[in-house]
Amino acid sequence: MVGMPVSSESQRESSTSYLFDGVEMRNPRIGDSSITPSLDAVQEFKLVSNNYSAEMGRAGGGFVNFNLRSGTNEIHGTAWEFLRNDALNANGFFTNQGTPDPVTGRAKRSVLRQNEFGATAGGPIKKDKTFAFGWYSGFRFQRGSQNSIVTMPTDAFKNGDFSQVLREQNRQIYDPATTRQAPSGQLVRDPFPNNIIPRDRMDPVALKVQAMIPAANRTGLTNNAIFPYPSARTTSIPAFKVDHSFSARSKVSYYYSRIRTYTDIGSGGDGLPQPVTNVINTDTVSPTQRLNYNLAMKPTLLFAAGVGYQVNHRISQPQVLDYNPEKELGLKGAAVNRLFPYFTGLTK
Repeated sequence: MVGMPVSSESQRESSTSYLFDGVEMRNPRIGDSSITPSLDAVQEFKLVSNNYSAEMGRAGGGFVNFNLRSGTNEIHGTAWEFLRNDALNANGFFTNQGTPDPVTGRAKRSVLRQNEFGATAGGPIKKDKTFAFGWYSGFRFQRGSQNSIVTMPTDAFKNGDFSQVLREQNRQIYDPATTRQAPSGQLVRDPFPNNIIPRDRMDPVALKVQAMIPAANRTGLTNNAIFPYPSARTTSIPAFKVDHSFSARSKVSYYYSRIRTYTDIGSGGDGLPQPVTNVINTDTVSPTQRLNYNLAMKPTLLFAAGVGYQVNHRISQPQVLDYNPEKELGLKGAAVNRLFPYFTGLTK
């Protein structure tokens, strides 16, 4: 549940509130928790879905309340590792239907590497007064070839021959150069004979672009190409918490964490190579800070104040950032040489 959106009371995930030591830490754009503590860093948590107390009145869904561990006068720590690896997995049914490996004689397993690991440590900075507790969590995931099923133009299409579309779907292509006004006032055009566009009518820029599009590797006009592509994800989360007791009645606490997640789905998720592909990798950095102050004013009266600050910085950009369309394609008019020109409908 930590770090993942939670739906409660039949409400949307964004209606759930997340409290960490009494301070709300929720990503307002996605609705999930902006803090992802290690499981060993959680002292306790409570899910409240109805009959809210007065302090819980800002959300229509549930409340997930976490209390994080603090350091003590004794040094303590933990470490863990969770491993998934295709070398330890049985082969799947569909994988076994594939072509056997010529070396082993057995079907190849799809690559799967998953490592979740981390450690916690806590202890005193000043005995009976100041304590520190920190942790690190790491997530590494790599998956081998996944199949992307897309629609690619056939070789006939690339050569301007759309006669198959006319035969099978009765869809006619008209010549825009023959546009004229009929006596009725309606604009009309002549069809291309047999739905074939002459090559000398094709734009040289378009010919260079379509030369970069892979060929279909299946039959049919739609869903006629399967392209394998790998994917990988890396997440690193360092964090620490410092507590200081001014007296038996007064305490201040500071927390800091920084979540960084990099997702690499390579080029080819849409079947197109670099620099044509619209598939881009993402790099997200989310630092979070929180400050709490607690004061026991009377045995029956507690004053608690907290403030938090969080940022979600997401970088999504193509791998090619210095593309020159005039030099490579003959396409003029670009203000700067940066990205490959955007065209709609290259694949579906």
